[in-house]
Amino acid sequence: MRVLLMLVRESGLRIQRARLQHSGILAEQQQLYAYLRAIMGPEKREQVRVLFLNDQHQLLADDIMGQGTVDHTPVYPREIVARALQLKATLLVLVHNHPSGDPTPSADDVVMTNQICGAAKIMNIHVWDHIIVAGEKLLCMREAGFL
Repeated sequence: MRVLLMLVRESGLRIQRARLQHSGILAEQQQLYAYLRAIMGPEKREQVRVLFLNDQHQLLADDIMGQGTVDHTPVYPREIVARALQLKATLLVLVHNHPSGDPTPSADDVVMTNQICGAAKIMNIHVWDHIIVAGEKLLCMREAGFL
């Protein structure tokens, strides 16, 4: 039964990912948010993902760039920028989860975001947003004024 549930969940995620790749990820924000809640909401450990986009906002890759503990994940701006250059991505959406259920960014979250933005900017790559997923709750750092 557990395997069947895992298959159903994975199938749903693949369908959502395919829709995002086809339509342009930033054009369908509610679809993006549903995908992020589904993929990251249930995680019990912090995880940092980066959505790499081209200039038409199409999803090139959705990569896990760091996994950590319940309240910390090491992330390296150099690795994120290197992957963006490899994919020829021009836009990034940073995403990480807070297993605590509180989407409020920590001081470390803000510092990490600024470091990634600075490194990406040097290479003419724009960080569109940093979204924090906490169960069903989301916080978009751009909308909240952190970016």
